[in-house]
Amino acid sequence: MLRAFAIVLSLSLLSSCGKNIRYSAFDGFWQVCSIEDKATGTITDPEGRLYISFECELAKLSYFTEDHNTGFVGFEYIGSYVQQGDSLHFSPFYTYHYTNPDETVEAPAAHLSAFGIHAQPASFALRMTRSNMTLDNAETRLTLRKY
Repeated sequence: MLRAFAIVLSLSLLSSCGKNIRYSAFDGFWQVCSIEDKATGTITDPEGRLYISFECELAKLSYFTEDHNTGFVGFEYIGSYVQQGDSLHFSPFYTYHYTNPDETVEAPAAHLSAFGIHAQPASFALRMTRSNMTLDNAETRLTLRKY
């Protein structure tokens, strides 16, 4: 009986170690290092305040204010994404409410423009290494690093 239990336990442990195909190289916390506005040629340094988190098919945009150490996050928006070859497509982003996760309010355009997103849905050409990512479209070039 003990031997049968040990075999079942061993098989269940081995089967749980398989790779989850829903996870990708995107998964994790990415810091936005620079934002280039192609129309003006202006390159903005977000000073460590902008982040994009990827998990499975979800993306979360986070803006931290200068006083974020007090526990206040400027704003967070959540949406989905799809990678197709060397392109990354974002669905519309919505306000992320910790207290009321069922509330859906579309993210304000002014807040999204801080991330170089000027229209929803948004698409970018993608170049990526293990620790760096560049998102590029007609209006914007974002440079990110894995955090």
